[in-house]
Amino acid sequence: MRFPNGLRTPLGFILGLTTLLAPSSALSQSDPGTYDEATRLYRNRTYAFTCKVPAGWVLRTEQLKPDGAADNQVLLAAFERPPEATSPAPASTILIASESQSAYPGLKTAEDYFAPLSEVVTAKGFQPVNDPYPFPVGAVQVIRQDFSHEQKDHPEKDRPEKDRPEKDRPTMYQSTLVLLSHGSILSFTLLAATEDDVDSLIENLSFTPASSSKSTPKSPPKTAPPKKANTPQKRPS
Repeated sequence: MRFPNGLRTPLGFILGLTTLLAPSSALSQSDPGTYDEATRLYRNRTYAFTCKVPAGWVLRTEQLKPDGAADNQVLLAAFERPPEATSPAPASTILIASESQSAYPGLKTAEDYFAPLSEVVTAKGFQPVNDPYPFPVGAVQVIRQDFSHEQKDHPEKDRPEKDRPEKDRPTMYQSTLVLLSHGSILSFTLLAATEDDVDSLIENLSFTPASSSKSTPKSPPKTAPPKKANTPQKRPS
């Protein structure tokens, strides 16, 4: 199943991102996980993590599985509101996927995955805010990169974000977290209207020490590296 194109939601981006996933012959044979509707908690025992889905969100995991796939590449796809419904503002999104590391010859670290990922992200109008950097999520350390999508060729675009009218602020922020585990590439893509909202979604993730990454140092900084030039600055709290 595929939803129609042209909606003002992250769906077009999400569908583009799923094209990055390997063909079914290269899928990792991973546990698709379970979702408890009462607690809104997704749990994956293979990768030893849970994700709390915010109240009122809708799941579209089954609809976003790649056509003809023999396994569940998309582990969780949750939307702030139904992606098939039109809206003047984009909806926040959580997308969790796994792929076989063997599908990417030469990929040795989680950071290597951001090269093909960035091609898909920038093709959808997002720009990198920073370079990939180590980021701890509880006891597990991942590699994270942040992106933003803003209106182009607008006279207000060079003003500080806090001074811009709401309609002139970046339309969407995205962070993707990646780790290598059990021979698979595990990615967490979170989209929201502000950086703070993205960080709040990340706080819904929880790992146990059993899940580990091969590619990050033991004590990475949680603070993001300096932002690239011409990217929007985070609003002060």
